[in-house]
Amino acid sequence: MTIDTGSKGERVKRLQRSINKRLRARSADHRQVEVDGVFGRSTRAAMVTAAYLLGADKAVYEGMRRGTINTEEVEFVRHPGRRSQAELNRGKRRVAAYRKARAKAREELEQAIARRKEIVKLAEQAAANYRKNPGAYHYLAGGTANLVFLRPTPSHYRSDCSQFVAAVYHDAGVDSPAAPLPHQWASTYSMVKSPHARVIARDQRKPGDCGMYGSKEAPYHVELWCGDKFIGHGSPPIDSLTPGQPDYYLTFDFLH
Repeated sequence: MTIDTGSKGERVKRLQRSINKRLRARSADHRQVEVDGVFGRSTRAAMVTAAYLLGADKAVYEGMRRGTINTEEVEFVRHPGRRSQAELNRGKRRVAAYRKARAKAREELEQAIARRKEIVKLAEQAAANYRKNPGAYHYLAGGTANLVFLRPTPSHYRSDCSQFVAAVYHDAGVDSPAAPLPHQWASTYSMVKSPHARVIARDQRKPGDCGMYGSKEAPYHVELWCGDKFIGHGSPPIDSLTPGQPDYYLTFDFLH
């Protein structure tokens, strides 16, 4: 029995069920496919993953990526109890490494979520502090470099939009949005030009990302997206009002 892209029917469903069973048993349940009886791109990719984790030789699982799936390859996934000792040993090593990598990825994801939550928490605290005493705050694009944002600063201290975002990032324990420049020297331009920055669409934004105003060559304002509102340092100095929609959004590799 052979199967190729576009093959349909009960034999494909049986293969899909077997693929899903092997993936679930090896902590790759997120790669399962819909049992729809159609052998398409997603089923082929899931089969390759299953074969890899079962310990198939590289030539075997690489061969599954394209062309016709032969009877031996189908049976390898459907009846893993028939594997050789070498295949069993390879499978054990691969599954152990895969589970370790997934655990590390989950840990990194949790850390990224925590960083974003901390950014939003600090921005909201700054906005709340401002609302209690708005007359004590000022806006100054130049002046003495600093990373103060939770309280009013002397009138000669820099206190503007990019200083605010960079200071929030700093206290949240994340890298400078203008890296390799340090936090205190961040500007909207250096944020856009940072090698760690990536322009994203509105539907890709996440709390902690930056809403940018102006062109990519001449950005003039930045606000923090906090999930349901923007918080930034403009006029009034620190607020949680939405100053219109940004022209584009920035995210940074250290937030992911």
